[in-house]
Amino acid sequence: MKKLPVIVKCMCFGSLLALLVGMRMNEVRAVSAATTIEQKGTTPISGSASSTLAGTNALLGTWPTSYFGKTTISRDNIYECCGNSASLALGENTAADRTRKASISFHNAGIAEGTLALAADNSPRRLETLDNQNYGLSLEVAGVVMARQGAPACGGRPEGFSFTGDGCQDTGMFSLGDGDLRFYSNQVTRMYIDAGGNVCIGKCQ
Repeated sequence: MKKLPVIVKCMCFGSLLALLVGMRMNEVRAVSAATTIEQKGTTPISGSASSTLAGTNALLGTWPTSYFGKTTISRDNIYECCGNSASLALGENTAADRTRKASISFHNAGIAEGTLALAADNSPRRLETLDNQNYGLSLEVAGVVMARQGAPACGGRPEGFSFTGDGCQDTGMFSLGDGDLRFYSNQVTRMYIDAGGNVCIGKCQ
């Protein structure tokens, strides 16, 4: 068998090398499209837990379809405290600026917007549903809404279902035990149903 001329060998090798380089570049582009986000007005940054996003700039591009690892998002370099260890944490320096609250915003363009936020005070500690269009943001659940058993009180840890606006968590519906249902106003029982089905309205003990 005659040997191929050197120039033919070089052409074959060059074509093979170009093919391999092209395949590798396509792999890099695919990975980059799945794992890179861009911050508006700056150079691309990696979508990792260590990325710091300053200000309120929108993120453009494609987020990873799957992300593995613990992530904290904060404008003030605020991290979790007190033993918390969540998969995703949101932090704000609310003590310095009460308008900043750890929150997440939802927006169905042309339909509705709303926000779930941690209240800027701790009396009591609570999550708020907010909207900026004054329609009111309700909460709809597929399961049940549960609260702890306990009597109403001013201050401390609230339990049961109470109304806001009166300065205390002492007006609403509470339970003191299994089968016990009570309605309080100003921390006084006004009506209750006991485990036997007996109903008291008015001056109840």
